[in-house]
Amino acid sequence: LYPHYPRLLWIGKFFRGSLSSHKEELPIFAGAIIEYSKALETAVNEMVLAPFVDATFGQFAEAFIKLPSAQHKRNVVQLKFQGRPERPSLGALRLVLQSDDSEWCKFCMSSFGPRAGWIRTELPNILKCVLDFRNGCAHSTSGTRAKAVALRKYLNSSGVFAKLEEITGATPESPPVTLR
Repeated sequence: LYPHYPRLLWIGKFFRGSLSSHKEELPIFAGAIIEYSKALETAVNEMVLAPFVDATFGQFAEAFIKLPSAQHKRNVVQLKFQGRPERPSLGALRLVLQSDDSEWCKFCMSSFGPRAGWIRTELPNILKCVLDFRNGCAHSTSGTRAKAVALRKYLNSSGVFAKLEEITGATPESPPVTLR
């Protein structure tokens, strides 16, 4: 398994760096924020969800995971369609990770052991924070340099990529990225 998220981190770093001559408050840094968010989404899909879908639904053309319908508008997230894995967005990933689906719980315990708790509780919290950054710049506020830097710092301080690599045993397709 070779995660592709480092490439997205580099693209985000490029966007942030290539705009360095512009004023700090200009709303032109959304590209960096979106790429950083997409990097996390890609890492979770590739390192956590894809192995679950392959192991649990490998022979099926379609697959869904049930969600507690009382708390959410959706009651399922599609994981596979026409034999191909789906790549849920950050919001859907967050719901899947928190799901009490028996197959998901069994997979987490067998694949991640004592670290399954981090996958099912801490990782959704990180996804929520990143989702708030991304949705803010996409829907309600602008993507400024300060927000791009804050998201980069949050991702670095959370250690989410290193933790995912450690827990899943996956290694990225390119060297580890230190965001500056």
